[in-house]
Amino acid sequence: MAQVHGFVKEKDSSTSLEYANIAFVAPDDSTIIAYAVADYTGYFKLNTSQTEGKVKISFLGYKSQEIVVNGNSDLGIIYLLKDENMLGEVTVKANRIVRTAKGLTVNVNNTVLGKLGDAKDVLKHIPFVMVKNDDVSVLGKGEPLIYINNRKLLDNDELKQIQSSDIKKIEVITNPGAEYEASVNAVIKIYTSRPVGEGLGGYISEGIQSERNISHNGAVSLNYRKGGLDVFGNINYNRYKYEYNQENFEKYSALEIEDTVVIKGVSKSLDSSLGFNYQKDDKLSFGMEYKNVYAPTNPGNIASELTVRKISLRKYSEKSNDDRNQSRKRHYVNGYVNYNFSEETSIQLNVDYLNLRKNDTQEYITHEDAMFTNTDNDNKLYAGKLKFVTPIAGGTLNTGLEGSYSQNDNDYKILENTTLDNELSNSQNTAKTGLFSAFVEYERAFGKRWSMSAGGRFEHEDFKYIQNEEDDTRTINNAFFPSASIAYKDDDINMSLSYRYTTIRPIYFMLRSAIAMNNPYSYEGGTPDLKNTQRNMLSFTLGWKDLQLNVGYRMLTNGIIYVHDMYQGSDSITLFHTVNVKNYDYLKATAVYSPTLFNVWQPSLTVDVYKQFLTYKGKKYNKPYVELTLENTVDLPNSFILGADIYWNNEGNNDLQVDCSHFSLDAYCIKTFFNDKLRVKLAVENIFNNYQDDWYENSNGIYYKKWSDRSKRTFSLSVKYTFNPAKKKYKGEAASSELNRF
Repeated sequence: MAQVHGFVKEKDSSTSLEYANIAFVAPDDSTIIAYAVADYTGYFKLNTSQTEGKVKISFLGYKSQEIVVNGNSDLGIIYLLKDENMLGEVTVKANRIVRTAKGLTVNVNNTVLGKLGDAKDVLKHIPFVMVKNDDVSVLGKGEPLIYINNRKLLDNDELKQIQSSDIKKIEVITNPGAEYEASVNAVIKIYTSRPVGEGLGGYISEGIQSERNISHNGAVSLNYRKGGLDVFGNINYNRYKYEYNQENFEKYSALEIEDTVVIKGVSKSLDSSLGFNYQKDDKLSFGMEYKNVYAPTNPGNIASELTVRKISLRKYSEKSNDDRNQSRKRHYVNGYVNYNFSEETSIQLNVDYLNLRKNDTQEYITHEDAMFTNTDNDNKLYAGKLKFVTPIAGGTLNTGLEGSYSQNDNDYKILENTTLDNELSNSQNTAKTGLFSAFVEYERAFGKRWSMSAGGRFEHEDFKYIQNEEDDTRTINNAFFPSASIAYKDDDINMSLSYRYTTIRPIYFMLRSAIAMNNPYSYEGGTPDLKNTQRNMLSFTLGWKDLQLNVGYRMLTNGIIYVHDMYQGSDSITLFHTVNVKNYDYLKATAVYSPTLFNVWQPSLTVDVYKQFLTYKGKKYNKPYVELTLENTVDLPNSFILGADIYWNNEGNNDLQVDCSHFSLDAYCIKTFFNDKLRVKLAVENIFNNYQDDWYENSNGIYYKKWSDRSKRTFSLSVKYTFNPAKKKYKGEAASSELNRF
């Protein structure tokens, strides 16, 4: 048995060539005996039973090398020269997709994706990922966990703080294994480039946005690197001024209610972070990061004209002003220690602390009466995760322990100066969750083409709910969640079949006991006795050249849906809240075709079909929902990039809700200067001004329809300047996905 290892790097810049192909071939007929792909450091290792042969090293856009070896060999650093004849194609083709049994990886560095703007702009062009406004979802899987250099993303606004030029690769895990909590259905991992050089580096950016009003944002990020020490920090400011129209219509029994609304407000936030990372050698690294979000009082006003008509009686109208203010303070700390016993055996410890406080006030005023409320919401989280990875029996064993304690306190009060007649009352609740988990997962390749993984996760959940300081309930759940997958790949085809059993815990907002008022005839609130959802998932993925397909079938027990109902037997007040449904299945199929045409044009067509099988109180809600997305990116000479994205969906069911048909067109132009140090981006979203929030629902004898023009045509201009780009290399990751419940 012989072992051959080394590093692959670019000759001119010494950049590690991740995904370089290394093959050990027989000396006589060039039969491939062993095969490997370089990791993010450029490192590779081959184990072969044959001692004599040749090692072939190749990478798209570079001249290949062959090295004759005999026995164990340390090849050191192998430098590849750029192939000048292929340079025109490298920028496009390097953006190839590497498929795995768990999902796919898209290379961003040195591709047109790295010039698009920020991480949110890049995610829009990643297969199976959908970005609408600030919401990110994985088609067929829902909202994913998002990690940046293995640190859990707390707020999607952080995606705007990560520059696309800093991103090395993005991994989309559509089949997460036992390492992740049973409530996790998909994971997106964003990896930024490794540090280059020492000293002070960073960037300054500023953006302006015009819709009905002018909004703006700015950021400053600094990083200092010396030896194995990284010290980094950034400040991000955002001010968003909004104004839009909304129409709500409700009809039930003997009432018809029309609510015509104009909503105005300002949202301001200041995000900052400070941290360090120290890598002593190839074995030990540790670090810590502190993040703070401060959102001061953000005023919002809802000017409403409410029209109520009783059947066979005259209608009447009433005008009101609803002033709402919200403030938020969040402190988050993550720390980690990594130790590598060898190149393949490591242990990692991560710890989390979160403190989040929110305050909401409401002043609802009519021409005669008024209602004043105050809501305080406090959240705390303590979490830790210990993970051990080592090779065993020709594969890789991933095992570990995870524990967390989270607490949510909610206090809703109707203030004494309220004169408006209502059916509401003060409410307090505390929800506490203790979670302990142990997981094990084993992965192994069988030859060059086949691989498999299997694992299991045991979770002990201790949940306690206290309402109004007297109603105390406690639930203890012990459950085992298995997962398994098998995958096949050759030069053109990659396919996998996977199964996973999971649970979905309701977010704390759904569990609140408070009932709030939208208007005197419409309330909304939480459901304290909401149960966990159990989900069986079967998935099949297929990749062939530029085509990718994902088909999944989900079987839910105690699925969670939103419904309208009459409030506590009232005949004139409705309640919008969540309930469990006993059985809820759905089928999801997604196809993505993303070729490269004429060496400059990268179109990507996504067809997503969603078909649910849901019956609620004897009525079926099974109308298929289809989404089509066509994204186009053109990389032109002189550092110009043009893009146009088209979106369409039909009218179909999403739970009980029926989403109406929509169409939209976005476009952008990017120009870089000074060797890509200065980037200017001009964009316009919803060009035809026809993408609107438009849906309706019919449940429990209540018909409800909502229309809003919040997504108006929007122009934006952003400018970013980068100097001495020595990026941080923070390696910590979230210790628990319980962060998502806040």
